Amino acid sequence: KFGDDITVGKDGKVKGYVRNGKPNRFFDVDGMELFFNDPINVDKLAQGKIYNIGDRVYNPIDYNEFLKAIASVPHTNKIRALLAQGRLGNAVISPSAQLSAYAMIGYESTYGEADFSAHYLSRKLDVGNNTNQNDAFYHVRFGNTNTIYSLMDAGNFMWGGWSKFIGLLNHEVTGGVNTYEYIYNGRADTNADSKSIFNGRAFLLSK
Repeated sequence: KFGDDITVGKDGKVKGYVRNGKPNRFFDVDGMELFFNDPINVDKLAQGKIYNIGDRVYNPIDYNEFLKAIASVPHTNKIRALLAQGRLGNAVISPSAQLSAYAMIGYESTYGEADFSAHYLSRKLDVGNNTNQNDAFYHVRFGNTNTIYSLMDAGNFMWGGWSKFIGLLNHEVTGGVNTYEYIYNGRADTNADSKSIFNGRAFLLSK
């Protein structure tokens, strides 16, 4: 099986390659090396396949598109206001406001537009409702970052950006995500998921 050094254009498609029999490496046109977020698990197929000119490696999303998508989640402004009302710095001063915000966050993240992989990204990539089945076959790169995300990890990245945008603190994100994972999957969040979320939080502040 061949391995290549692969150059990817700004549109996310292969512009060139050098067949060298070594594990695939990916570079953008500016020479930055790109890495799959979870190459051992969900991204294993994409990491190891043979690419030809014009094959899509990822779908690009720039910062402005990312920001517009997270800002348009319903109730975002109300959630921001409730979170701000609920605390002073790290101290909780209105538990009722904070709980109301958490309830809205939970709804939007599970059923609403803040489930970005199932809604925004699935519409953009036209993958229908089979998010889990399509996870390994669609990939996203945000701006000029060096990481390529699967469909669901891209959703985690965007949710991370949204969590920062609405004002959630780091410990609230970690606690909330792990609680969700224990309820629905019986385990803590995976390292790949957590990395996606916190990379998304950092990306929001990159401009």
